[in-house]
Amino acid sequence: MYRIERGAEVSPGRWSWVVAGTDLRGVSHQPLLDACRAIKTLDGYAGHQQTAIYREGMTEWDVCCTVEAGSSLSVRELDRRLTFLKRKLR
Repeated sequence: MYRIERGAEVSPGRWSWVVAGTDLRGVSHQPLLDACRAIKTLDGYAGHQQTAIYREGMTEWDVCCTVEAGSSLSVRELDRRLTFLKRKLR
């Protein structure tokens, strides 16, 4: 399993993140999904492998998905609810 550590909120709604054991890191309003896209750049990554996001100091994950599923989604707020949507390729 890939472990994504969610760090501090660096601006409203944007958190720092790092994929444990790698040099992958960033800042995002959707750290799990953006980390999944970054993981896909690693040599030998497995799309079916689980990845999860953890808050600092926690041993239980908050959200978990496969690398492929996470990399294909984005999050939007619709009617004051967070919703997962298929990511549109640019």
